[in-house]
Amino acid sequence: MLTHHLFVNTYVRTVSCGLLLCLVMSAIIDNAELVSTSCGRQTYNFMGTISSANNIAPIGTIWQALIVGTLGLRLFGGYYMYLYLLQYGDPRSLGLLVMVVNAVETVSLGFIAIIPSKSHLGAHSVAFSFFAVAAFLNQSCRLMHFKECSEFSQELGVAYRKLRRIFLIGSLLLLVTLSTATAHFAFCTSGAYSMFAMFEYMYVIYGNIYFHAKAFTSVTELNAYVLKSSPRHCVR
Repeated sequence: MLTHHLFVNTYVRTVSCGLLLCLVMSAIIDNAELVSTSCGRQTYNFMGTISSANNIAPIGTIWQALIVGTLGLRLFGGYYMYLYLLQYGDPRSLGLLVMVVNAVETVSLGFIAIIPSKSHLGAHSVAFSFFAVAAFLNQSCRLMHFKECSEFSQELGVAYRKLRRIFLIGSLLLLVTLSTATAHFAFCTSGAYSMFAMFEYMYVIYGNIYFHAKAFTSVTELNAYVLKSSPRHCVR
């Protein structure tokens, strides 16, 4: 039986291992291409982003297939959250907002995976900006609901506090990611690109993928718990 805990661990570990495998293979095949940027020889970098691996065959295809394979699950998670919010009396506008920003976040992630950052930096940056803003709004809306529900029981409170911790740490990682990206692309600071890559990995894996997986399983757990007690406990 695939429990919620096993689902979260399997999903996050699969993507994490896929990311690590793609990076290692890229470094072995063409490390110079992996760490090279628009700043040229002005900077020294010891680590590259997975987006740079799009230009390294067959790594780019493997990574794109891995990400595209998760897009359907992300879209389903947004729709499921929409139905959940409607079921428990939240305003229809909140459910629609969650579904829309989730779709924008998902589509932007698809573009990030497909568009190489080195040859199409402008388009890649725009896609990442949409992804970052949509992800922040998406997670904020979900936390609004979980916070209200957390006042109902200890179980719901535990779920909310876990998601809040992931959100806060993830937001900090995103802020550092954007700061190091600015240091590199705007000022060509040596080592900033590698720091950007490292914090981007941590944000995507922990602050984004782990949050969504945990939020999805939390919703199903709340559904099961609430239906046994009071199905209208979160009515505003």
